[in-house]
Amino acid sequence: TISTLDIIATQKQNISYKNIAEIDYLTGLYNRAPMNEIISKHFKMLSNHQIHSLAIILCDIDNFKNVNDTYGHIFGDIVLSKVAEILNIKISKFGKICRWGGEEFMLVFENHTLEETLTCLEQLQAEIREFVHAIEETEIYVTMTFGVACDGTLEIEELIELADHKLYEGKSAGRNCIVS
Repeated sequence: TISTLDIIATQKQNISYKNIAEIDYLTGLYNRAPMNEIISKHFKMLSNHQIHSLAIILCDIDNFKNVNDTYGHIFGDIVLSKVAEILNIKISKFGKICRWGGEEFMLVFENHTLEETLTCLEQLQAEIREFVHAIEETEIYVTMTFGVACDGTLEIEELIELADHKLYEGKSAGRNCIVS
């Protein structure tokens, strides 16, 4: 027979597996799957006029491959986790965040004007740029590029694609910028 304790243990284990599936182990942020659900929910809220605006931001640590190649993947992981921590602290009051892949993150802001969004991103960009990552006697700084899409007429996939296009415009323009 199955006891109540067995049922509780199984439920806890299932919750743990769900957390593993939804949370990026390195950064502690959501991964793509739960973020896709969040975006879908926000789009429904936007179409039902429960929120008045939605911005999708894709951002990427500039020249991150060089960090890994020069200092090693362990140090790269430390940089990645610290950048994620800075993003999460700053964004938690403003919207949702996930690790989209590699050194790329997605931010979702609701009910903020484009101007408010850009102001928040400028502050965030400055904080990341000024943070010192130290390894032995070497100090390095990293920058980020942001692609912002805020267009209520687009479908989900189109908005993400637009944010991605804006991110790559910023990369082509020299990095360390915000493109909207």
